[in-house]
Amino acid sequence: MNKGLEVIEAHHLFPLPYAKIETVLHRESMVHALLYFSDGTIKASLSSADMRIPIAYALFYPGRRKHRSDFRLGTLTFEPLDLKRFPLLAQAYEVGRKKGLMPTIMNAANEAAVKLFLDRRIPFLDIERIVIDALDRYPNRINPSLEEIIAMNEHVYQDIHTRYKGR
Repeated sequence: MNKGLEVIEAHHLFPLPYAKIETVLHRESMVHALLYFSDGTIKASLSSADMRIPIAYALFYPGRRKHRSDFRLGTLTFEPLDLKRFPLLAQAYEVGRKKGLMPTIMNAANEAAVKLFLDRRIPFLDIERIVIDALDRYPNRINPSLEEIIAMNEHVYQDIHTRYKGR
């Protein structure tokens, strides 16, 4: 799910068509971004797999906070992500292409399902089912207002929690 949300973010941050955004599995978790340039060069953002780094970057931008890293460069491997094995990633590409309220519905359903999991009300693998069900259940609206986006986000989140109340 996280990779799917990152695909949607990349589409909006770097105005790229979804067909140009690739996702790969990088088991070493050291490469956080690869940028391909028209001259054939690639720039990579590498660091240890520690979320404190990007969080600090976001909080203190444009400044940088010192952070001690255990980063040690080793072998870098990349594998294509199997969209059948990771159906929420496939759904994220589709949701992004549909636009409108669909990304909001997907994110709200994911947030609600993760909360249910953390509260031990559903098993981990139910997150996927809940998100996919929400994408089928709620109507899309192209070019929604900010108020409509906020309202749909709250509605989906609350509706999912109501459905699983008592579990």
